[in-house]
Amino acid sequence: MTLIELLVVVIIATTLVVGVVPLLSPNNDARKIREAARELHTFVTRAQAEAARLGRPYGIALRESAADSGFALEAFMIAEPAPFAGFYEYSKVVRTNASGPNVWLQFVSFSTADNVYVEESMPPGMIRRGDRVEIGGVHYELIDGARSGDDIEDNFNTPFAPGDFYAPPNPNDWGGFRKSRFLARPVTSPPPFATSDFVYRNLNNQSERIGNASAPTPYVIHRQAAPTSGAPLSLPRGIGIDLVASGFDAVRFPIGEANNLTTPPVSVPPQVFDLLPAHPQFGRLLSSHWTGLETSSPPPLRLFDPVTPMVVGIMFQPSGAIESVVVNGERQIGYEQVFLLLGRVENAQSGVREAAWTANNYLTLPTDMANAVDFSSLGNSGADKEEFNTRREERNWLNEDSRWVAISASSGRAVVAENRFVDPRGSTVDFDYDSGSNGSVLATDFDDQITAAQGFAAEMRRLGGQ
Repeated sequence: MTLIELLVVVIIATTLVVGVVPLLSPNNDARKIREAARELHTFVTRAQAEAARLGRPYGIALRESAADSGFALEAFMIAEPAPFAGFYEYSKVVRTNASGPNVWLQFVSFSTADNVYVEESMPPGMIRRGDRVEIGGVHYELIDGARSGDDIEDNFNTPFAPGDFYAPPNPNDWGGFRKSRFLARPVTSPPPFATSDFVYRNLNNQSERIGNASAPTPYVIHRQAAPTSGAPLSLPRGIGIDLVASGFDAVRFPIGEANNLTTPPVSVPPQVFDLLPAHPQFGRLLSSHWTGLETSSPPPLRLFDPVTPMVVGIMFQPSGAIESVVVNGERQIGYEQVFLLLGRVENAQSGVREAAWTANNYLTLPTDMANAVDFSSLGNSGADKEEFNTRREERNWLNEDSRWVAISASSGRAVVAENRFVDPRGSTVDFDYDSGSNGSVLATDFDDQITAAQGFAAEMRRLGGQ
């Protein structure tokens, strides 16, 4: 055999091996899902290490690949921008009481040349709705619904959501941007402040007087997290994070009264809205902003809007514990664990928020999903068995190849766990203990199936495994 003939044989053999080995692999997607889960776990650990190194919150974010797609294909690092204390050495803020516990914050700075306080407006791209202003150790959250400086609240047709930047009507028109006064609510209980008249000069070089105002006080604005320049984590082709199934072990839902969020948040009575508890999955979380924009009382409960891709940010403290979880600019409360489900993109459940908005009912699921999660009529043999296996294969929360990355809120411990085998057929077990009237048992309830599937992840997190 000549050298050329030997090379031809080697090339043919190599080609056959490359083509045959994947076919002999037990499950290529299962392998990629396991790899993706390990990579995401490492990504979380890196974010926690960076928080410890910097001494301030650092985290990861997930963004839907498209609006209401139900899937994230990559994760990226996020960090809080440096605290902002004004443009000048003499930048201050003046407080006046608004409705309830809320306050108006007027930003000013002292002109040493003219010996007078002057209005200090914030430029576009500087602060966002939901940022927090620290004044003398008290934190206030910016809830002002007027995007620009006209003091006119945006309404249901022109929404200004938490996390959006305050901006002028025309982004290129700096002269039209006069936003220096913001409505805020206290996050921590503020002590009363002494009041008197306060005079300052506005941007039109005219004097303005504020009655019952606090003394000008130094401040620090803690801005919401933003993406870093670090490379994102791109998951293997065909694999992603299922945002419809990922979420929390539990979540509470506070909303404001009337048609805006200027009043103190109140918990929605479960017996009125059948929230026992509110749905904890990212893709089905209720939005206090969208609910609060409704004018009826009580307002209909709303999911996040279906035309904006969902962004989930998980911030870690320097200790490694979760500092906050923010979904589309809204901080979530009431959870002890966060669960991220890795699965096949082809199994993505899209249109969840669109179905709820179209029906004007947050409980409504897309028809195909509602049918797929109802196992009450399936038996254990014949065509029913085949139908059961098909449905489990096509739903990531029931597919045994899927993997969970679970994170403890209190310790930050993250673990990777298998998807627990769940057979909902004929089951009357109520895994999530909601006792509601909308399919509250395993055979028919999506929430119960998710809770059951998370069983291994929840147990491993408690035991500290991976």
